Amino acid sequence: MARGKCIKINENKLAKELGVNRKTIIKRTQELIRKRWISTPICRFPNFFTPPNYIMAICKLEVRSNKQKFIQNIRNDPHITLAFDVKEGRYNILLFGTFRSLEEELEWEIKQGLFLPKCIGHVNIQYFSPKNIVSISQTKVSLGMIDQKYMYFRT
Repeated sequence: MARGKCIKINENKLAKELGVNRKTIIKRTQELIRKRWISTPICRFPNFFTPPNYIMAICKLEVRSNKQKFIQNIRNDPHITLAFDVKEGRYNILLFGTFRSLEEELEWEIKQGLFLPKCIGHVNIQYFSPKNIVSISQTKVSLGMIDQKYMYFRT
């Protein structure tokens, strides 16, 4: 599943939200895929947190003003994979970002500072390089969790 092989379109949910028949959704998505307007569903993050060879940045931010405008901007940002409203000391936003390089992350920081000047106060960013990540077999993790969960059934 983490590699995206089990991900599929939820036709029922789309049909309910759009108020159309489920078969209509199936036909339209197949047509869009055939015309290459969209691709088949894929997992963007097969390594759980970031795409392969990307840098992950965990950013704690103090947003002093225009918080709603900042959040709207972050929602449309392709670099940000997760965002949380937190209260940790002076920080009130926690962001998980993925970047191809450190230079790209620094450009992103400058752009955010220029977008809403005087909006962002203190910033704490931690970087995680893909070279420092230890690969863990996802199958072993899953089996270990199942094994632990059902351990009390054993005699």
